Amino acid sequence: MNIVVMDDFGERNKNSHGERVVRTFYKYNKSSVTIQIISVRAMGIIESFQCLLNMSFDILLLCFTIKDKSIYNQIAEWIELLVSKRAIVICSCSNNTKGEDFGFPANHPAVLGVVQGAFLAADQFYFDNNSKNSKGKCYIHADAAPEFIKISENQYCIFGGTSKAVPKFAAGLVNALELGKADKRNIADYLRNYSSFKDDILFKQCKEGKIWDVEKTEVKTLMKIVNVLNEYLTEPINAIEFKDVSINDIWIAEDNFAEILINLFERFDLQLQIEDLHFCEFMSVHSLARFIEKQGVHYKNEM
Repeated sequence: MNIVVMDDFGERNKNSHGERVVRTFYKYNKSSVTIQIISVRAMGIIESFQCLLNMSFDILLLCFTIKDKSIYNQIAEWIELLVSKRAIVICSCSNNTKGEDFGFPANHPAVLGVVQGAFLAADQFYFDNNSKNSKGKCYIHADAAPEFIKISENQYCIFGGTSKAVPKFAAGLVNALELGKADKRNIADYLRNYSSFKDDILFKQCKEGKIWDVEKTEVKTLMKIVNVLNEYLTEPINAIEFKDVSINDIWIAEDNFAEILINLFERFDLQLQIEDLHFCEFMSVHSLARFIEKQGVHYKNEM
């Protein structure tokens, strides 16, 4: 199985968008595949697609939306040519695009367009032909919830959205193809027969931090977490207002938020692998405290 990832790969940047896409795929893939990389940043959109025409591959992953309408027809023609050669094209839908369907090339009939779902396993997704503005096209809903991706031996990043959903879905699809559960000649049937339905309201609730019960969190635990976090944050949290602080605000502001969490867990003597955790469990300081309390931990040292 040969996969091409066409994305934004920054020069010597292990934390680039494209690098996150590749590492997300490897996190969930259970078979042996070859990944070839095409850097849109280095080559440009047109040149990248022209390069594809001379390559042999099974699956193409695109985790971006093309906004230049002047090249739509040319790109569409090339996509159809690639699909005619039995290539599977999987593309991220731009959920933020207004009035343009789901964006191009995800809205192309021959492309498997991936929209955001939440908490689906690598081999789970749901198939939908009634998506808003879909105009009859079928879309795959896959897990777009933020999660921790290992980008080097001791470094993690937080990656979410449809850009993450695409490689995670692709990993599940490749596994299914390798195991004989899916047939490359009729992916649509596989999607209909093996997909699991999840309501997208779950993703919205996660973003709003309304899923986990945080009302019974002990003030003592909250205060300890605030004290530890403030050792690392550029702008310390006001302890009086900590109940309203969004973890989302913290990780956006702090590039090393994954490292901060790892240190926090060590202080609370938690034996956890950060890659295995649902990031949405930490949507507020309240929910983070509740998560820690549920582990039944003992503090390493009184903080």
